[in-house]
Amino acid sequence: MINLLPEQEKKAMHSEYKFRLLAVALAGILILIILWIILLIPSFILAFYRSSVAESTVKMTASAHTTDSTGFADAITSAKLTASVLTPDTIVLPTTIIDILEKHRTSANKILSISYSLNEKGVFSIAVKGIAKTRQSLMQFTTDLKQEAVIASVDLPISNFVKDVDIEFGFTIIGK
Repeated sequence: MINLLPEQEKKAMHSEYKFRLLAVALAGILILIILWIILLIPSFILAFYRSSVAESTVKMTASAHTTDSTGFADAITSAKLTASVLTPDTIVLPTTIIDILEKHRTSANKILSISYSLNEKGVFSIAVKGIAKTRQSLMQFTTDLKQEAVIASVDLPISNFVKDVDIEFGFTIIGK
């Protein structure tokens, strides 16, 4: 290939190329730094705001705790009394009934599902479904449940006693 440019011109073009390449790289880095700063400013403002809110909250709670600790305890006691007056003592929790069912359930009876409902008067109703190995185990299970103080009745359909073994049963417990 024929060299049309003298050696000095080649060096000048090569140095000009490197200078322009360096200028473009520095401009790109400068643009990236400016974008990074612009995107970081909202985060900095938010962090500063949150720290000032946290500091003011800590100061307020510290001053309230030292000056009004007895008033706070009195307010909690008053709220407990109000809550105890508003809630009736006759409501039986589902966990209590489940504990009663587990207490009287034997290995011959298997409970598959429990449905709990509470009417407007505060009387609960529980539908229990399961499988009993024998008629006697099912009868003993329901008899034991009837003797509990919180249970008014156990409605056991006669159709549950059709089979001798592996009885799929379902009964309803009505609370007092």
